[in-house]
Parts: sequence; structure tokens; C-alpha cells
Amino acid sequence: MVFIKKLSFALILTFLFSGITNASGKCNSTPEKCTNLICVRDCIDSIDAQIVNLIGQRLSYVKKAGEIKGKNIPIHDQKRENEILAKVSLLAEKQGYSADISQSIYVVILEQSNKYEINNYSTNFH
Repeated sequence: MVFIKKLSFALILTFLFSGITNASGKCNSTPEKCTNLICVRDCIDSIDAQIVNLIGQRLSYVKKAGEIKGKNIPIHDQKRENEILAKVSLLAEKQGYSADISQSIYVVILEQSNKYEINNYSTNFH
């Protein structure tokens, strides 16, 4: 009898969590379909992994920009940074959240990108 209860519980858990994540740990759900914190956290973890991957890809391009700029072109380009901040603000608003959130995050991304270039490729910060 205990075995059957344990088996039933295991089957219920399997049913409840099926379709939430696949074998690679990526979320297969939507916020509307998540009915428990495990699902929500699994999906957030999956998104976080994607964000970290995208930051790595972005830094690859920052690295290339630093190589191209070398010692002759200034690392810091306020006009370019303003364009990026305006663009991510519009993208955030289209997604339905505050532009302040995207700008706050991108200010840090841009600062760290500048530091990365300065530390690795140039002494020319204007």
C-alpha cells in the first residue's frame, strides 16, 4: 500500500511538471502556464542563462571594437551610448515595461564594456 501511494505521488509529480522543462533544463512554459514556484524559477533560470550567453556574445563584439579602435580611436563615444539607451528604452516600452529598467541595466552594461575595452585594448578614453 505504501509503495502504491509513493508511486501515485511520483506519477502526480511527473504529470504536474511534464512539459515545464526539457532535458536540457530549458523552460517550455509561459508565465500563464506556470502554476507553482518551481516552474517560475526554472523558467527564470533558463532566461538568466540566455542573458549571460548574450552578454558573452556582446563582449565578443566589444572585444572586436577594441581591436579595431586600438590606440587611435577613443573608446568612449557618448553619442553612441545615448543612441543605445534611447533604443533600449523604446524596446522596453514595446515589451510593456518601464524604460527606466532597461536604461539602468544598460548603463551598467555600457560602463563595463568601456572598462573591458580600456583594460584590454586602449589607453585612449575621451
